[in-house]
Amino acid sequence: MVNKYILKETYVNEIEVEKSKFFGIIFPIETKAQFDNVLEKIKKDYPKATHYCYAYIIDNDKKASDNGEPSGTAGKPILSILENHNLNKTGLVVVRYFGGTLLGAGRLTRTYSLAANEVFKIAHLYKAVQKTKVRVFLDIDVYDKFLNYLNKMHYVVIKTVFNDKITMDFLANVDFEKSSLDFFLNKVIVVGEIPYEYAEE
Repeated sequence: MVNKYILKETYVNEIEVEKSKFFGIIFPIETKAQFDNVLEKIKKDYPKATHYCYAYIIDNDKKASDNGEPSGTAGKPILSILENHNLNKTGLVVVRYFGGTLLGAGRLTRTYSLAANEVFKIAHLYKAVQKTKVRVFLDIDVYDKFLNYLNKMHYVVIKTVFNDKITMDFLANVDFEKSSLDFFLNKVIVVGEIPYEYAEE
């Protein structure tokens, strides 16, 4: 099985070719809606750019866009960078400010590939480990005991909300069974389990 890799943060790199500036921006995403939001923010951050070419991979969902550049010269080489390095849940946008010189299809393709690859090279990748995200409700009187249990099991807490009952999200192994919490005598109630990719340090 091929290892997949994901990011935890956004990276930006700039190159210049024939007075055209190319900004490569690579970032983590969970959903297409999240990618769309980031793309809109990039357009606001680089308001006078001539092209916003991109690609993303979210599990089996892949998309590439030339955004007005000649067909196949931008989106495809950007997507190739993500595919060749087994990235998942990742978006990569290359923003171009046209410098007045036409590059031609072949050189344009090489330049977009270079811009995408250069920002990829500065990104810190994490191995994507398959986990189960578990959400539980628990009573306050077992909170400390439950935390000790999670630490003992090497489960990772990713969110805790304190109300009348505590809501907690943690990452467990893929073979997690909610019956493993039965010894908390109904003070910890499992309310949801979904597959999750965890960025292993």
